[in-house]
Amino acid sequence: MVVIRKDLVSKTYFELIYYSELYSSNYEESMKVFNKLLYENSVITQDEKKSCQERVLRNIEREKELFKRGEPITCNNCNLTRYSTRYCENCIIKYLKSFFGTWTSGSKVIDEFICECQSNSGLPLHIMEWISPDQLEDIMPLVKGGISTIYVATWKRGAILDFNESKQEFVYNGPQKVVLKSLSSPGNPYEMVFKEAKKFIQIRSGDIVNAYGITKIKILGKNNYAIVMNYFTDGNLRDYLVNHPGIDLKDKVFTIWRICLALSNIHQQDLIHCNLHSRNILLYTNRCLLTGLGSCRPVDDKCVDKLYGVIPYMAPELLLYKKYSKATDIYSLGVLMWEIFAINQPFDYIPDSYQLAKEIICGLKLQMVPEIPNRIQGLIYRCMDANPLKRPTIEQILVIIKSIYKEIHESKELIIEYEKKKSYYSPPGIVLKPYTTTHNNIIFNLNEKIQ
Repeated sequence: MVVIRKDLVSKTYFELIYYSELYSSNYEESMKVFNKLLYENSVITQDEKKSCQERVLRNIEREKELFKRGEPITCNNCNLTRYSTRYCENCIIKYLKSFFGTWTSGSKVIDEFICECQSNSGLPLHIMEWISPDQLEDIMPLVKGGISTIYVATWKRGAILDFNESKQEFVYNGPQKVVLKSLSSPGNPYEMVFKEAKKFIQIRSGDIVNAYGITKIKILGKNNYAIVMNYFTDGNLRDYLVNHPGIDLKDKVFTIWRICLALSNIHQQDLIHCNLHSRNILLYTNRCLLTGLGSCRPVDDKCVDKLYGVIPYMAPELLLYKKYSKATDIYSLGVLMWEIFAINQPFDYIPDSYQLAKEIICGLKLQMVPEIPNRIQGLIYRCMDANPLKRPTIEQILVIIKSIYKEIHESKELIIEYEKKKSYYSPPGIVLKPYTTTHNNIIFNLNEKIQ
């Protein structure tokens, strides 16, 4: 029996994919680099290499359909345009529609919502399903947030990985751990679930946590609807930084790079994340994915009466004028960059969130961590500029961070300089104090609290 070490294969796959992306912005060229690196790899077995190659092929064909990449093809089945030789999204949508009415969530509103999602997105890993509760077992509470409760469970069938066009059937992952995110919304039990689930379908990115579908779970004798998402064993970035304070420069810059890529996918859709912080970034081996899409809103959305989020990551103009923008996301990104190097939570010495909000409005700044490389220090300052018009775009940040990460790969100079500065400013034997204050997501009315 062939044994595939799934975690190792996944880690190797993404290491090679990310490395390939460093050296070519051309998709076909980066795939050539990937195949060369995979051939030379001595860590995984031949069968595991085949597993990597199959994964690459699945992703290439899915992205051809998603980004309309390559030569257009007329589908033999529906006569519409397709780009993948593996399947046609229009045909998959037609296949999904053939099952409408054969399943039900028990709620007409939920059923109509899922049917709408499947009528607009039919690509594997981006299909919103009704997942019957009997498909889930070993459900355990994981964490409770501001407006959500998170559970972990085993999904017996597993996610849709692929579509076999000749057999007209889906290919499934098999049993896998998943997260169930139950969202509460006063007066409307579906509103928050719909809002977050729609964003997953709209963005459709490999740097965003996958949402597989909606299910129903019983909490304290009451049925609640929940979004089913992929589970990441390494938890969120905040906890990872605390538990791994010794992560090196290469991993820090890599993390920033992947966060930037995820945020760029959101901004490209003219959306604003609105709640970017370290607990909304999840980790698995060497992957770094963004979640918390329920707060996303269009760039042209009007001002809001109430803000929802974590105060240390909120830009001063957001706190003052209650207006979200791409620039407020960039401010949050600057705080995240600082946090990745500082380890401590930003502004952890001010326990009262409303007092902190007032001080940020009045010009309170984070104290720069001296060992941060100069180019990244400069970028953090620019991201957190008091004038939102002077902050860089996510595209400009990506160019800078990618070049720094590439430089770290090619030369040890940056690493040596960083370690020297770190040993000088934080000598061995000096233990960083754990953060003493936890600023959580809160909903607050600024007109009432900040004067």
